[in-house]
Amino acid sequence: WIAENRRLLQARARLAAASARWQAEGRRRDFLLPGGSQLDDARVLARDAQTALDDATREFVTISLRRFRRQRRRNAFALGLLLVCAFAAVAAGVLALQARAEADRHRAEAEALVGYMLGDLTERLRGLGRLDVLDSVGTAALDYLRAQPEDASTQLLRLRASRQIGEIRFARGAGDAVEAFMHAHALAEQLVQRDPDDAAAWLELGNAAFWRGQVAYALGDAATAARHWQRYRAAASRLVALRPGDSQATLELSYALNNLATLDFDARRLEPARARFGESARLKRGVLQRRPGDAAVAADLADSLIWQARVEEAVPDLAAAEAYQRDALPLLAALRRDHPEDRRWPQRAALAQQHLARTRLARGDTAEAVQLLESARDALAALAASDASNSEWNRDAFVASLQLGAALATVDAIHARAVLRDTEARSASPSPTADLPDLPLLRLLLRLRQAQLSAAAPAARAAELDAIVAALRALPVALSASAQPVLVQALLVRAELAA
Repeated sequence: WIAENRRLLQARARLAAASARWQAEGRRRDFLLPGGSQLDDARVLARDAQTALDDATREFVTISLRRFRRQRRRNAFALGLLLVCAFAAVAAGVLALQARAEADRHRAEAEALVGYMLGDLTERLRGLGRLDVLDSVGTAALDYLRAQPEDASTQLLRLRASRQIGEIRFARGAGDAVEAFMHAHALAEQLVQRDPDDAAAWLELGNAAFWRGQVAYALGDAATAARHWQRYRAAASRLVALRPGDSQATLELSYALNNLATLDFDARRLEPARARFGESARLKRGVLQRRPGDAAVAADLADSLIWQARVEEAVPDLAAAEAYQRDALPLLAALRRDHPEDRRWPQRAALAQQHLARTRLARGDTAEAVQLLESARDALAALAASDASNSEWNRDAFVASLQLGAALATVDAIHARAVLRDTEARSASPSPTADLPDLPLLRLLLRLRQAQLSAAAPAARAAELDAIVAALRALPVALSASAQPVLVQALLVRAELAA
């Protein structure tokens, strides 16, 4: 009790001093008692009836307590407001994260759908030959991607969509295919510059470069085709370096070699062509051993074998050429058997039959050659009839009919004339072949075959041959290289008639 009384006496003395100071400083609020032990002691003293405090000191305590309660309420309100704001901020952040996650999920789903449209769906439609639907799919995908924020993933999908649109328009003979390929090429170059180790970007760059070269090649511009196909090989080599042992990378390199070998073959650089075609076939065989059920690889290997046969034909080594051709046919026959719904394989098989027929003709077996050509013509005509928009199939059917007519000419002139008349009638009707850049040359070749079989008077035949020669010489420069062998044939036929 003595100790407690002493503490209260000391507190009373301190309180009196603080009150006096407050009074002396003009009763300023900053001299009031702060919250804590000092204010607690002052409250006890003010309530203690035995403690005599003067009025000024009691007022000092009362005002100090009032200010303290006011501050405590303000602090409580501020804390509550802070907690509310904090909760609101957290809630807003959570909602924002949820909204962003939802947006990302929707975008991922949309991009996955676009990826499916440009991947599996495209392959299925391509197998069915539905180029009209493919064009719509590619356009719809590109329209969606153009509306999205640009980043690496959308840019990659965008260039794939552009490339697909170009492929379909090229197959349909449309003249604006090159614009789509140029757009895809430019996007791919941006991606590899942004990330030189992006394997997917190098793959797309190679594909875009291939198609730009293919357009140039179709127009007879070998120099431009070579430039783009060299870029294709460089991209494929980079892809192999980034993905050693990867089958797709290996295949891209084999395709690039095949393209360059084609240019070698056209320029009659037979040894480089043989080496490149051989290396391309070797790479494909390696992939096929790892993926024995891969239909596309089997078809591509068959294509390389056909090209190797063409080189041997030019050497000439007809026995070696025929060996390659007969190696290719079973691969394609198996594809037709195992994938009857995929229309690519009947086309490939028909083209292989045409090559073997040419070799059999050169080796004197006209009967087998005619049989092969009839089979090829019928298969290609059925394909062309199934999709009138596919100019490639229409062209292949046209060429097969020409070859059949030429082969029949030596054994059955009447049948040959009938085949050529049917070919002329189909080429004159409205069809996608009207958009083919080499259609004028093909029609002149048809006229030449008909003139060779014509039963007209010599003067009429001579006039027709002279007109054909003049028309061949007047063809655009882009067709001049392809027209040269036909022009030589026409001049020889004209010379024989004059003799």
